[in-house]
Amino acid sequence: MIQFTKPQLVLSFIALAALRITIGFHFFDQGHQKYRKGGFDSTGFLSGAEGPFEGLFHPWVPDRDGKIRLCYNPEKKGSSKIDPASTIKIWSLYKNYVVDALIEEEQRLVDRRQQTLLKLKSSDPDSEEYLVLNTSYQNDEEVILAIRATRTSGEANRILEDYKNQLSAFLEGNEEEINFYFQGEARLQGFQRDSDMAAVESRQNKIGDELVDDPSVERQRERIKQSVANRVNLLRAQVKTIQSDRKGAAAGWLATIDGLWKGLEFELLEMVPLDAQRKKDLQIDLPSESRMITMVNNAIPYFDMTIGALLIVGLFTRFAAMGAGLFLLSILMTQPAILGEAASPTTIFYLIEMMAAFVVAATCAGRCAGLDYFINGTIKSIFPQTRTYTR
Repeated sequence: MIQFTKPQLVLSFIALAALRITIGFHFFDQGHQKYRKGGFDSTGFLSGAEGPFEGLFHPWVPDRDGKIRLCYNPEKKGSSKIDPASTIKIWSLYKNYVVDALIEEEQRLVDRRQQTLLKLKSSDPDSEEYLVLNTSYQNDEEVILAIRATRTSGEANRILEDYKNQLSAFLEGNEEEINFYFQGEARLQGFQRDSDMAAVESRQNKIGDELVDDPSVERQRERIKQSVANRVNLLRAQVKTIQSDRKGAAAGWLATIDGLWKGLEFELLEMVPLDAQRKKDLQIDLPSESRMITMVNNAIPYFDMTIGALLIVGLFTRFAAMGAGLFLLSILMTQPAILGEAASPTTIFYLIEMMAAFVVAATCAGRCAGLDYFINGTIKSIFPQTRTYTR
């Protein structure tokens, strides 16, 4: 058994406490920044996941490749695969949904107006209650008239037609580029397949080197191995270039399309003066939005701050540190490599902090200048350990 002197134990406890508090401050700061700035979105992180575990993260992002929003239908006959019919159908259904909601809102306001009118008749015209009721009556009357005017004027149909024309104009102006963008998937997959095959060939040549002792054969294999390595690097560079070009081209298109979706929603909901909560209930669901991602985005800032606070004060330290380590592990699972030229500097930072968090979880770091010291003492006083003595 390893024996520690008292100074060594003190230094170990101080180091564990410092490590725990440092990780806690980092987590709390990251969570607080996300909370303060607002609008945290993990969509880009999840959609950009690479490596052997990318299949676990990509399904979280609806319309990750943008085919739905860009109206690309690979089943359509002809050279052009652009077909906005599905988007227009969704927009038409949403327009009808908003109109139906306005009809329900009108009926609700009519009923409330009638109840307010009855109260007005029984109230003193000089009282403050009468003034409040009369204001409410006038506001409801204004919204009811606005809804009826909107329904009779066909404003919803005009807005829908306007956005249909904008969508058609955008798709026609970028039709050739969008078709080339998605048809380039086959080219990208071909480069990736060639890169994988070249990597396998490189490994096979390496194995062959270990089995042959003839110097001439070894030199020939070395030249072949170098040639294959150059080919692997070239193919990987081409894959990265194609991926970068595709992402850059799609980003601008998708931003425009998302703007059309949100613009249609905004104009339909602004037809009449609805309250903020009612407008929120009537918001359109974008093809790229997911309720699961929304829940994750809302939870992560609070998760980071909670984990950080628990580690700082040393409360439930093992669970908090394990949660921190697993969270960092999930981030590392989205990276193409942990070590090597493909890894980014932040990958190494995540790895270091993850291992530190697991060290904290595996030790008594919470009882070193932490609240777990008192919890542990309370548990021992309630459930004293029994000792067995032998003669």
